[in-house]
Amino acid sequence: MLKQYKESSQQTYAYGLVDHLNWLDANRLAVSSVTIDDLRRYMNALTGQGAGVYGVVWRDRPPLSISAAANVATVVKAFYLTSAQTDPSVIAWFSQNSSVPQHQGRAVSKNPLSPRKGRGRPRFLPDEMLSALFEPGVLTSARDMMIVTWLNDTGIRVGGLCGLRFPDLHLIRDHPCGQRKDPHIHIVGRDDNLNHARAKAYHQSRISSDGHVIDGVI
Repeated sequence: MLKQYKESSQQTYAYGLVDHLNWLDANRLAVSSVTIDDLRRYMNALTGQGAGVYGVVWRDRPPLSISAAANVATVVKAFYLTSAQTDPSVIAWFSQNSSVPQHQGRAVSKNPLSPRKGRGRPRFLPDEMLSALFEPGVLTSARDMMIVTWLNDTGIRVGGLCGLRFPDLHLIRDHPCGQRKDPHIHIVGRDDNLNHARAKAYHQSRISSDGHVIDGVI
């Protein structure tokens, strides 16, 4: 079931699926006996936002954020729609509540399990908050200052930053890679980083004959 997603998403969805299977086991539920109300209670327990009895505690972690819970909702829906054991009423519920509006030329399926999103948050930190981070004693190392600066200036994701390697850094003008005149970096999707960082880079990359990283997300 996970093979339908990109490799960069498979691990995230796998964690969510395992969590749901643990919840089934803790509450002595089988896939064939799960009801719509059960699934709603599960999502309420994940986010801590809904009223009602959640059932047996199966995880000792803080509630998930809206975006993280939406990822779990995606894989839970896909799991029940592909399982031959799913109750027909659950399949019908997912199907009836799914619409396919066009978004940038592609179909998007609505998920009734996804938590409602609150008011949109800014994509970048406000200037006053960024200034507060650079007050004396807040960022205690040059590494921390570099991390905040690069995340703010480039807009890259944390996984992309933590997955950078020295050959990805083309920090001189007119770098021999020839793909950009200004100093730049290449975000490369890798699965073998020692720190397990995973960049959401969907563009192929390669190494030139001179040993320079080519392509990726520049």
